[in-house]
Amino acid sequence: MKYIQIHLSMFFAVIFFSFILSENAAAQGNDTRDSIIRKKLLLVDIPETKVAHIDIREIILKPLQQTGYHKHPIPVTGYIVSGTCLFQVEGEQSKTLHAGDVYYEPVNHPIKHFDNLSAEQPLKFISYYLTDKNERLIIKLTPKHKQ
Repeated sequence: MKYIQIHLSMFFAVIFFSFILSENAAAQGNDTRDSIIRKKLLLVDIPETKVAHIDIREIILKPLQQTGYHKHPIPVTGYIVSGTCLFQVEGEQSKTLHAGDVYYEPVNHPIKHFDNLSAEQPLKFISYYLTDKNERLIIKLTPKHKQ
């Protein structure tokens, strides 16, 4: 009988300390049981901009289709849903973006490339336009605008 009492005491001690440890881990954000995982993908400082609303668009480019040389009078951010994209803000290195990658198009900076690199697959992306209700979303530029 004494043997059973000792084992029960040890059992309850293990349960108690396991509970304490799991509560401590949860308090420190290490609990993975039912936790929400928040992974930072992009953090951008936006210069003084009045945002009246956010216009979210799903955009699909056909194989090898390009958006053309353009700029935005507002900040634009988004992510690639599927496909492969050549992305380049003028004056910066070009980047190849894949599904899950995020991007930022700064206010009034020309975008040299936002092109579908695939000859077979469409490029699907979601753009978030942080806009004043009276502003245009995009301004097409001609080669004479290139610096």
